[in-house]
Amino acid sequence: LKFVESLLGKKGYEVRTAEDGIAALDIVKEYKPDVIFVDLVMPYIRGEKLVSILRAFDELKDTRIVILSGIAAEISSDHVDFGADACIAKGPFNKMGEHITGLLNGFESGSISGPVKEVIGTEDVYKRAITTELIAGRRHSDIIIDSISDGILELNKDFRIVYANNAAKTILKVDEKTLITSRFSELCIPQNGKVMEDYFKGIREQKSLDPVVVVRDGLFLEVNIRHIITETDESYIVIMRDVTHLKQELIAKEKLIKEVFHRVKNNLALISSIVNLQIGDTDDEHIRDVLYTLKSRMDSIALVHSQIYKGNDFDYLDFVDFAESLFSSIVYSEIGQGKYVVYNLDLPRANIDIDTAIPLGLIITELISNTIKYGFTGEKGGEITLSGSISGETMSVVYKDNGTAGEEYFSFEHSSLLSLQLLNALCSQIGSEITFKNNGGAEYRFSIPVVKA
Repeated sequence: LKFVESLLGKKGYEVRTAEDGIAALDIVKEYKPDVIFVDLVMPYIRGEKLVSILRAFDELKDTRIVILSGIAAEISSDHVDFGADACIAKGPFNKMGEHITGLLNGFESGSISGPVKEVIGTEDVYKRAITTELIAGRRHSDIIIDSISDGILELNKDFRIVYANNAAKTILKVDEKTLITSRFSELCIPQNGKVMEDYFKGIREQKSLDPVVVVRDGLFLEVNIRHIITETDESYIVIMRDVTHLKQELIAKEKLIKEVFHRVKNNLALISSIVNLQIGDTDDEHIRDVLYTLKSRMDSIALVHSQIYKGNDFDYLDFVDFAESLFSSIVYSEIGQGKYVVYNLDLPRANIDIDTAIPLGLIITELISNTIKYGFTGEKGGEITLSGSISGETMSVVYKDNGTAGEEYFSFEHSSLLSLQLLNALCSQIGSEITFKNNGGAEYRFSIPVVKA
C-alpha cells in the first residue's frame, strides 16, 4: 500500500488510500477516482468481492479497476470475470512499479481501451506449492459455505457486514452492494434493531445466550451469533435461518387451540344457561341446590378456558388473576341469592399450568360453595380470605372463612358430604393433600405447583 501510494504520489497523481474494503467503499461514496488499485488479499472483504461490489456503483462504471495479486503464479486469474480491467502480479518493487506506470500510461493514451486479460508481470514471480494448497482449501470452503441453506454473515468489530453467503442475500432480499458495510441492526425493523444491539452487547460480555428471532419484511429469522477474537482483531459470525414457515404454522396452531378453548367455553356457557333455566323452573329446594352446585362447577371450568382464550399463553395462567375472576364470579352470583360476601386475596404472583388450573378452580369453587351454604347462615353472609406463600416451585395455600357451621359440615373426619370427597380427589389430582382446622371458622390448607411470575 505504501509503495503504490509513494509511487503514484511522486508522479503527481492525487491518491486516496484505504486500509481495508470497508474503508474503500466509504471513500467511493463521496469520491470518484479514475483508477482504483485493489489488493487481492485484503482485511474483511476479499479483493475480487470488493471489485464486484465497486462495479455495482453506476458512478464508477467508467473507473478503471486494477487487481494487485500476490498469488498470480499459483492460480490462473479470472479478474475480468468479476469486473477488473487488469491484474498485475506482485513481484519486485522495481518491476511492479514499471508495470503500474506502463498500465496507467496505456489508460491515459488510449492504447489500452479494454480489459487486459493476461496477468501482467507473471515472469517476475515464482510458483509456491504451499500457496496453491491454501488457495484450493479456501475455494473448497467457499463452495461449501455458499451451498448451505442457512444464511451466514461476517461482521467486523463495529458490527458492519463484511461477508454474506448466497443464502444470506436470498433470505434478506438485499443486493450485495447494499448489504456489505451495512450494520446488521439496520436490516431489522426498529424494535428488533434494539434487540440485536442488546444481544451483541451480551455476547461481548461473554454471556451464554439462546438464539434470538428477529423480523424483517414479514420474515422471521432465527439468529445465532459467534464472537471470534484473534490477537489482532475481532469479528462476529451470524448464522440466520428462515423460520417463517414454522412461525406461520405455530400461529395457525395457536389460532386453532384458541378456537378449541373458545368453543369449549361457549358450550359450557350454553349448558350452564340451560341449567340456570332449570333452576328457575323447579320448586324443589334439593334439586335447585344440586343444579346450582353443578352450574358453579361448570362455570369454574369455563373460566379456565375463557382466560386461556383471552391470553397469549396456552400453558400457564396467572393465579392471582384467575382467583380474582373466580371469586368475583361466585360472590356476585351469591349476592343475587341474597347473601353478602366479602373476600380478601393475599396471594404472591405466580403462574399455574392448565393441568393444575381446572382442578384448582373446582377446589376453590367447592370451598366457597360450602362456606356460603353451611358457614354463612341466614342472610348475614361473611368474609373469606385466600392467602399463599411460595417456597421453590410450590405455593402453600390457606383458605379461611369466619362462618359459624360446625365440623359436621367441614371436617373430613366428621362429615360424609360429597363435596368433601370431591375436594380430596381434586387435591390428589394435583399431587397435594388438604387439611381442615376449626379456627374461628373453617380453615383449609393445601399446596399447588407453581412457576414464579
